[in-house]
Amino acid sequence: MTLNFAAAPETPARVRALSLAFDGVWHSHGEGYAVSDVSFTAPAGAVVALLGESGSGKTTLLRIAAGVERPGRGEVRLGDRVVTGPGVFLPPEKRGVGLMFQDFALFPHMTLLRNVAFGLKGLSRARSEALAREELERVGLGAHGGRLPGELSGGEQQRAALARAIAPRPGVLLMDEPFSGLDRRLRDQVRDDTLGVLKDIGATAVIVTHDPEEAMLVADEIVLLRRGRVIQRGAPETLYRAPSTLYAARFFSDLNELDAEIRDGSALCALGHAPAGGLPDGAAVVAARPESLRIGPVGEGVAGRILSRRFVGGAERVEVAVEGAARPLRARLRPGVAPEPDSDVGVTLDLSESLVFAAHET
Repeated sequence: MTLNFAAAPETPARVRALSLAFDGVWHSHGEGYAVSDVSFTAPAGAVVALLGESGSGKTTLLRIAAGVERPGRGEVRLGDRVVTGPGVFLPPEKRGVGLMFQDFALFPHMTLLRNVAFGLKGLSRARSEALAREELERVGLGAHGGRLPGELSGGEQQRAALARAIAPRPGVLLMDEPFSGLDRRLRDQVRDDTLGVLKDIGATAVIVTHDPEEAMLVADEIVLLRRGRVIQRGAPETLYRAPSTLYAARFFSDLNELDAEIRDGSALCALGHAPAGGLPDGAAVVAARPESLRIGPVGEGVAGRILSRRFVGGAERVEVAVEGAARPLRARLRPGVAPEPDSDVGVTLDLSESLVFAAHET
């Protein structure tokens, strides 16, 4: 089944998008800090992904932004207004933010129409229902307004939750892993359609995810968190191509990690010299993605032997033992070009595509 979000009957009213800023925010849940000295800004109209493993502080930051939790220290601003800070705490209902949760949080006893109309305060019932119908049309559910959430598929419930969240035109929309409950095929389609709606109405959106591919697909900017701290932030391509630490590099892709030694601006590893980017002399790690490994005939590069190969659709994953490397390396090759297991080969690395880190930067 292909999902196509329908256009609303009229040109959508764009939101008055607000920036969302955290400034020196700390928060503890009792033992240690869930969030430690976090500062960053989600610009007005941008989609920002909070990315990290479980326990990194992503959802805590979302709850602080929504006003569900109050941090121990620091300041939160929506636009030019302080909503959390010393002596200031604006409750959730006065912040003008929208919320989308992983479990959709639809009222099971209400029709979709009433679910979407629920947050439209200060309007007549007729007007709120008319606006709710427009939002259901926008997400492709115009014919389902009279149905209950339990009568819908997971993808339909997710779209209904999106319609409810955007109907009041919040200045900032906060989304906590909104696509994780969907199967892969449906998740990709609904995620793309959701991003289209966000861009259509001009919303500022902050999306929590643990999936780096999802973060790169949806976000204008990624904030990578680890143990409650911001490790790196920037455009998706920046974090992928120029990760600031080995931890960040590992988060975005599979890596071959080769022990190395830096001397005079060059890191020597089992596969040759890699530019060290101004790092000081000493122990280092050369990190290379599998697609940068080249497999050729004996005599090219370093001697190696193919240990295994696995077909994975558009590529073959090859494991190769390399002379001088402490552990086997992984390559990703076009189907049909990988030598058979136990073949002797030559191995080279596109060292211009390699990443070099000091050994302690894990």
